[in-house]
Amino acid sequence: MSEIFDEVTLAYAESSSDDLAGVTVLEGSSKKDNGVKNFKALFEGRYSVREFADGPLSVERILPALNLSRKAPSVCNRQASRVKIVTDAVLIDKVLKIQGGMTGYATPPALLVVTTDLAAFLEPTERNQPFIDGGIYTMALLLALEHEELAACPLNAMMTGRNEDRVKSLLGIPVSERLIVFLAVGEFPRSVKVPMSFRLPVDDVVRLPVDDVVSHISE
Repeated sequence: MSEIFDEVTLAYAESSSDDLAGVTVLEGSSKKDNGVKNFKALFEGRYSVREFADGPLSVERILPALNLSRKAPSVCNRQASRVKIVTDAVLIDKVLKIQGGMTGYATPPALLVVTTDLAAFLEPTERNQPFIDGGIYTMALLLALEHEELAACPLNAMMTGRNEDRVKSLLGIPVSERLIVFLAVGEFPRSVKVPMSFRLPVDDVVRLPVDDVVSHISE
């Protein structure tokens, strides 16, 4: 490590708190009351999970979360988000081999592929909106899955056009839809290690108006 980093960086690392990184153990039993938790408790208790309980996951088990996530807002209420549910292990493996983000983990019981239908967008100025709407929908879906006591991990869909076409062909996704994200989904295991994900302080995220800006607006 000393050969890779300079002295200043090493000194900073050595003086850092242990709670900035590492893992913590998540007990599956802690999710049994997710359906009655308030939003703060549900949101703060959600972690990305890549290891799931053994056994299949039925479509019927996932549908309540998909029903709940319909409430996600979208531009002009166009509701262009779509979800492909995949539960066939062989097909999941083929898709994840193209996606490349689950190497080293067992095949998840289910894979949800979130897409946005480009037919809902009308002008070049809306070119980013499919990703915005898709991202909003995905967060709603992740929280809905948590509410239904299902573990999930979002996997990126950043790939070449050729690989996106391969995924669409494998899953029968129309050419008019754009891939947004993959979600590995399954039942929570008895216990699982999850990352201790440090979050920036709110002061580093929020930009409050300065006095001269406020004065200018009031004029």
